Amino acid sequence: MKLHKITWILLAIAFLLGGGLAIYELRQNPQQEEITKKEQKRLFSFQANDIQGISVEKSGQILKFYRGSDAQQTWKMEQPESGEPVEASEAALSFFVNLLIDSQSDRAFTTEASQLKEYGLEQGFTVITIQLKNGKSHRLLLGNPDFKGDFLYSLVDPAQPPSSPLTITLVSRSFQDLINREVDEWKKADNNPTPIPESPKPLTKPK
Repeated sequence: MKLHKITWILLAIAFLLGGGLAIYELRQNPQQEEITKKEQKRLFSFQANDIQGISVEKSGQILKFYRGSDAQQTWKMEQPESGEPVEASEAALSFFVNLLIDSQSDRAFTTEASQLKEYGLEQGFTVITIQLKNGKSHRLLLGNPDFKGDFLYSLVDPAQPPSSPLTITLVSRSFQDLINREVDEWKKADNNPTPIPESPKPLTKPK
């Protein structure tokens, strides 16, 4: 009878410990799920200061930008310039970098590699390559707008060559507006100063 009583006491202690552990896990799991969802929504996990260079390849044209070695790490534009690199527009590159690190998406779906053409991701797509200071690189492939025109179909860090199944992520149309800039809009304003017209010569009175 004494043994039976001790058994019940041990069972009660085990029950209390198990209940406490369950309550703790219930409180912790929602926090972990929230963090996971936030990470999944971001396109990339790197930060602005991690970026060393960015290149954009579109319709056979390549734009290349990199951070200079000066203290301010001024952005330089290497291509399509044929001569020495020129200073890039800080405003344009800051917007580009912020778009890359801040972009989030909760809209994604899987498809087969054979269907990429339907989304503009098979040929003629835009490729953005981000080179990090640690030597790693990331790629973002941009395709057609979705049927509403609000987003672009994209592939984030796809395998090369693409293999099924592929995850297509819908990203902001701001990427298209950005890459459609004219080349001169990527340069610092004073790289192409507007010529100053000559002052008119004073009229001379005929003798």
